[in-house]
Amino acid sequence: MAKKKRHWRDLLKKAYLHGSEIDGEITVTVKGFEEIEVYSRREQSKEELGVMTFEEDIKPIVLTSRKCEALEYLLGSPDIYDWVGKKVTFYTKDEKHFGKIHPVITVKTTVSKKDAPKKEPLLIGGAKWSQAVDSLVSGTATITSIKKYYSLSAKAEAELKKQANEKLQAKSEQSGKANDPTKN
Repeated sequence: MAKKKRHWRDLLKKAYLHGSEIDGEITVTVKGFEEIEVYSRREQSKEELGVMTFEEDIKPIVLTSRKCEALEYLLGSPDIYDWVGKKVTFYTKDEKHFGKIHPVITVKTTVSKKDAPKKEPLLIGGAKWSQAVDSLVSGTATITSIKKYYSLSAKAEAELKKQANEKLQAKSEQSGKANDPTKN
């Protein structure tokens, strides 16, 4: 009988999951988050890192900005507390870092339609409606960025654009009158 292959890192008993410990894909349920202090060889100092813990019996994963951006995209929210209880799939891919190839833990960002998170609908006149209109008027949001977090029917999208344009036009007329010395 052939022996199962085992990476040398398995012998080190590290507290956090390493890419070499993932064979294929793993799907886990987010339990929570912790902040840890580690020594950075690159920075030659201590730094704080975020760690994601899981409901399943698996080591926590150290978070990176790349993982967090992928999780935000996948789970539809930048708020880490919205991620708790959600299923996430990780896999590894080989990347070159510090002159060597390493297995890097990566978030699988493609999901089937049935597993995709449901977005809250943005309803005309609903609780978030005026905030969405104001965000469009102020330029802090676009229709695309709003659709990232809310489902928007074609009718609601048209109405949102209409109301934002009306507010912009009224604002423009208001500032035009204030600046025109012939209008009193």
